Amino acid sequence: MARYALVIGINDYDNRNFLPSLSKPAKDAEAVAKFLENTGTFANVERLPNRWIAAEKRYEVVPGKVTGNEVLQALGTSKK
Repeated sequence: MARYALVIGINDYDNRNFLPSLSKPAKDAEAVAKFLENTGTFANVERLPNRWIAAEKRYEVVPGKVTGNEVLQALGTSKK
């Protein structure tokens, strides 16, 4: 059975008064994603939020926000 991972690193939140921007989640999430890929036991490791690195032909986790809809889309589900 194939294994898939969705790794999410959220640095920024809508309500900054309640939870200010963080500095490490994207970096930590990228480290987790690379670890999972290196195990060789995952068919796909998807990252959110991400950007394409053309020179390396891969995505990486970047600082930013992620919406619930983006997570649902990445999971292959939709709101009903």
